[in-house]
Amino acid sequence: MRKKNEIFIDPKVVKRVSPIGGCITTRVRRINEKKFKLIGEILTGSWDTTKQTIYDSRFHRDFLLFKSGKKSVYNWEGLYENIKTKGYIQNPNMRSVEVAIGRDGDILLVDGRHRLFCAQQLGIKEIPVDVVYSHPDYNFGNLKAIKDTIIPEIIHSKIAKKWDKAIKPYHTHGNVKQRLDFASKHLSVLDGCRVLDIGCNAGMFIWSIMQHAKSLIALEKQEKYYKQAQITVDCIKSLWGNNEKVKLYNTSFKNYALNNKPTCNALVASFVLYHMNNEEIKLLKEKILPLCKVVVIPTRAKERRSQINSLALNREISVRKLFTEAGFNVKVYKHKVRGYFVLIGTRK
Repeated sequence: MRKKNEIFIDPKVVKRVSPIGGCITTRVRRINEKKFKLIGEILTGSWDTTKQTIYDSRFHRDFLLFKSGKKSVYNWEGLYENIKTKGYIQNPNMRSVEVAIGRDGDILLVDGRHRLFCAQQLGIKEIPVDVVYSHPDYNFGNLKAIKDTIIPEIIHSKIAKKWDKAIKPYHTHGNVKQRLDFASKHLSVLDGCRVLDIGCNAGMFIWSIMQHAKSLIALEKQEKYYKQAQITVDCIKSLWGNNEKVKLYNTSFKNYALNNKPTCNALVASFVLYHMNNEEIKLLKEKILPLCKVVVIPTRAKERRSQINSLALNREISVRKLFTEAGFNVKVYKHKVRGYFVLIGTRK
């Protein structure tokens, strides 16, 4: 099971060492010495402005001794050869490499430098790390350094704290993580596409979509979730680096389809088809699907007490029929445990 503060990164993005590093006891002592304050997982102070790089440390000099065949203080050979032959495997019973996130999103090393050095030298592309603290002025910058295909829980939590406390989140990280993870495995079909996302809710799936899409128009008709999605998009925009690539509208699909000239060539409709009425399904078939070369439909395979449309679009056979009749080659991927599936449609 993943830790709450675990993210995946390219080890090469870590270039500096936090002055509040080392084991937990050492960190506490250094925090007290510098009169910083650690409140939960937030660390005040100027620690993230340090100029010390990992290459300035004695550990790096010791690693270079090992690499040159000279006697080193640390026995690097066992760790280095193990990662070289087996790859980087995180032992669940051991602490991960520990890092901190500075105010601009820079990732600084806290502890675990031996594994980090080996991963960097061996060209490992991705390793799990544990974010042990971050700066109070963290601005969600440099999100491209995070390689997670779904939004990490630590980022989700920081965004959720900005939401209106009076609005109860419908999509907490816990109740959508498996859905997002399952669906995101099939999103490579969106590479380079102009995507229309119907019913984006709080916008958490946008993280996964924009790992692939060229641009995105996201619709959310409920104002309370639209406001959450606005905050989400504003926080994660460093993922795509251009505000024009993602546009968010507080409107129903019907209003959008009737009052705009859609330019999408891909559709994402996540757990929403069974909420659409007959008129909206008709608009979908007439105005959107003819434009699309790809559709991605995560949905539930569960009977609902009431149906808004007459097509029973909570059933796999009905969803498959809708897109097959629209001219798509359809593949359905079922979750082995949970009651949902992802339909991928590509043009014949």
